[in-house]
Amino acid sequence: EKYLAPTNSSHLVIKEQLMQIRMNENGDLLTHLGQMKALRNQLAEMGKDIAEEDIVLLVLNSLPSNYESIVTAIRI
Repeated sequence: EKYLAPTNSSHLVIKEQLMQIRMNENGDLLTHLGQMKALRNQLAEMGKDIAEEDIVLLVLNSLPSNYESIVTAIRI
């Protein structure tokens, strides 16, 4: 049992996508948030819920530098 079965590891692939997703500098915020929500929903369907505060951090960390003032204001 050195390796996870595909069904057990598929949630890890989705979770990694959620953790690594980044919005482009000129990207559309609603589209970006929709992509993140879709990944979160996929995890929830697998019984792998992510805490709300973790989602907030993932979203804030995924935004480009032109959102820095907004991110800073939210984190304060």
